[in-house]
Amino acid sequence: MTRYLLDTHVIYRWMRDDRRLGRELRRILAQSDCTVSAASLWEMLIKNSRGKLPLPKGSLRDALEAQGFVVLAISARHVEATRRFDQVIADPFDRLLVATAAEEDMLLLTQDAGLLDLATRARLPIADISA
Repeated sequence: MTRYLLDTHVIYRWMRDDRRLGRELRRILAQSDCTVSAASLWEMLIKNSRGKLPLPKGSLRDALEAQGFVVLAISARHVEATRRFDQVIADPFDRLLVATAAEEDMLLLTQDAGLLDLATRARLPIADISA
């Protein structure tokens, strides 16, 4: 069974029941082994503090775990693995998520066009799911 690490925007769209996820992606999220990196929680909280991303009150971790997602801590191994992607991925959160997926033998589940395009040119652990 394929294990997935969710990109931050995928988690946020799931939380908001956003139609942009599409039928296939929703099926995967509902039926697959999906994990959320603590980096995504951190990214959402940073954007929320800057007024760019409304979030519900309370613990994001608790809310995600209540929906069946596993929240994965950021480890030194994940951080060190980002070196492999320094030259191809500029965004530090994206780089950490791709490195974490690689280290944990998962596929990053994303709708980020830039990452999907990059995955076609470089060997990245990214799932190619059409929206």
